[in-house]
Amino acid sequence: MKKNNILEQACLIEPIVCQEGALCLIRDEDEQGWRIILNERGDYLINEFFSAEHDACRFILEHVLSEPTYRKDFKTDKFIELRKKSKITLKKYGFNIKK
Repeated sequence: MKKNNILEQACLIEPIVCQEGALCLIRDEDEQGWRIILNERGDYLINEFFSAEHDACRFILEHVLSEPTYRKDFKTDKFIELRKKSKITLKKYGFNIKK
């Protein structure tokens, strides 16, 4: 995350409280796996379950790399430029890019 200029508060690993707007990786003891949650104003925008930690981490990586607003250097006037850069970075990490 640091290498790709991602905001530290954008991704939280096993937080006590999942802050609004942050992607949270939480160990799900009941289902024996990992859950990724993103909530905004009380609504779950993302609530995904993964049995493998690796898969959950890849999901987070893909999500934050593809969304320029998670970057420390995000500015609305640079959105298109950052979006193009994110596609290059996603390819570098082996993600399939949709046009």
